[in-house]
Amino acid sequence: MKQSLIFVTLFFLCFNLAAQSCGDVNHDGKIDIVDSLNIARFYVKTVPEDFVSQAADVNCDGSINIVDALLTAQLYVGLLSDFGDCPSCGTEEKGVFLKKIFRNNSNESIPYRLFLPDPMLLSRKHPMVIHLHGMGQLGNDNESHLIDFPYYLSSAEGQGKYSPILVAPQCPQNDSWSSFPNYPEASTPDFPTKPTRLVLDLIHHLMKIYPVDPARIYIMGLSLGGEGTFDIVTREPDLFAAAVPVCGIGDPQKADMMLTTAFWVFHGALDDLNLVHYSRDVVEAMRALGGNPRYTEYPDSGHSIWNMAYNETELYPWMFSQIKGRK
Repeated sequence: MKQSLIFVTLFFLCFNLAAQSCGDVNHDGKIDIVDSLNIARFYVKTVPEDFVSQAADVNCDGSINIVDALLTAQLYVGLLSDFGDCPSCGTEEKGVFLKKIFRNNSNESIPYRLFLPDPMLLSRKHPMVIHLHGMGQLGNDNESHLIDFPYYLSSAEGQGKYSPILVAPQCPQNDSWSSFPNYPEASTPDFPTKPTRLVLDLIHHLMKIYPVDPARIYIMGLSLGGEGTFDIVTREPDLFAAAVPVCGIGDPQKADMMLTTAFWVFHGALDDLNLVHYSRDVVEAMRALGGNPRYTEYPDSGHSIWNMAYNETELYPWMFSQIKGRK
């Protein structure tokens, strides 16, 4: 009740001031979102100076305006309402996988699940982990793709140690996280698939509205998602601190774009769906260029190795120790 009163008061103070003055607060010759952000910051004394650089369509209504400024300000006073996909939903629940749909400015959408740490500390930046599912979970039910999720990350122990924000997007039927036009060759096109492009848009969207540490963004995936893990890193080489592709396929010709991301690659030697040489080839290509990817091959296992990989005792300490830009 007290938090709601704070936000209502903040809203009317800022909205009334904006309505009355509609002023060019920063004297740049135009009245825009930056002026609204400055007005909001005037009333929220805890908002940092770089607040005005965070202009974003946080409520996904197709425009950036005073409401977005207020919702961004709301983040800093600790209310954390659902201003990502459902501005009217109230305070977001923590510690559960929330059902979400991300929609970009072109009205393209992708379903995803979002797990927010409890508590989510605004005084610190949280790591973020994105997990890409396999082919068996293609669809739009926003349910089935959680079957093989690495649930240690949402467990009390995992959250207690690392406190990550967790993201699980779902790829639609008849689409993919990556594309191999000349399969069985592992070469990939110059542009990502639509689902992977939307995942990248989603990541940047979440970075704007939640306290995400940009130096600790991690990507994981199994089977089809392992292919997507290799591929998405090459689309934005400066985004991910670490990548964990499991029984996937990577493009050795793009190994140079993987060198700034720490890799731990897993594969089963007896895999008859994605043959083991696909992981061997891309690991060898990275090493030939001076990279140092970790590689674990299970000699007596086939394709379904993700439970073994996700239960490796060193995996999560290694992954969360990777910080982008730090050698």
